[in-house]
Amino acid sequence: MVQTSQSISANLSSKEYNDIATRYLDRPTFVSIDVMKDGSRVLCVSMNAYGPNDHIVRFFEKNREQYISAVDKFLAWEEKAVKNRDIFEKEIAIIPSPNGVKMGFVFISGNETTHFLSVCWTMGSLLGQVSAPALTFDRENALRLRTLLVDLPNLDARSRADEYH
Repeated sequence: MVQTSQSISANLSSKEYNDIATRYLDRPTFVSIDVMKDGSRVLCVSMNAYGPNDHIVRFFEKNREQYISAVDKFLAWEEKAVKNRDIFEKEIAIIPSPNGVKMGFVFISGNETTHFLSVCWTMGSLLGQVSAPALTFDRENALRLRTLLVDLPNLDARSRADEYH
């Protein structure tokens, strides 16, 4: 259960593929810190998608090191892929969340010089593994996400509304 939630200012932008533009475009992206009843923190990133639903991903403090490791692997692969002019798609990591859903980190090439980190929800089904893309980051925004994850234990999550009477 969420005890408090506080929006924070973060220069983080997720992308979504636009069929008309035939490329990934920035979408409005919002970041908040939730403090749970047990005191743990959750970094919530939501993106206003083209369709009727926002995409929301919760990065649990408990799994912070795993998330950082997955982002670091993306950054290393992205650097190598740009240098070699490679194009590919490959799973980086699957990280179970405390809420029972698994979070997938996937490397996706847009072309030989542009690559993306896709964060998706993965679930098992009768048909095998099903993934639902949620957030997509270019290198610059993957670095920003990494910084937020590193700073998560120290980000100020006090509700500002309580200061207004």
